[in-house]
Amino acid sequence: MVGYFGPLVGPLRAREVAILGPSTPMLPDLFAKCPVTLLSGVAVIDPERAPRIVSESGGTRQLGPAVRKLSVPIPRPSRQD
Repeated sequence: MVGYFGPLVGPLRAREVAILGPSTPMLPDLFAKCPVTLLSGVAVIDPERAPRIVSESGGTRQLGPAVRKLSVPIPRPSRQD
């Protein structure tokens, strides 16, 4: 993942870098070597309903009752600027 995001977020001097969207991989360890500080996405809470909605061409809006929105902060050591 670092190889992909490195050129995109590496030169940023932003205080916070967030990855947002329903397909965001909610795996903080995956972003350990990137400056990403927040992951926001969804987690499936109804594992029977979600695949059925997707198989019927349902999108993010239709998945609402089968998923839960969540945000996961990725702690970073404070920088001395």
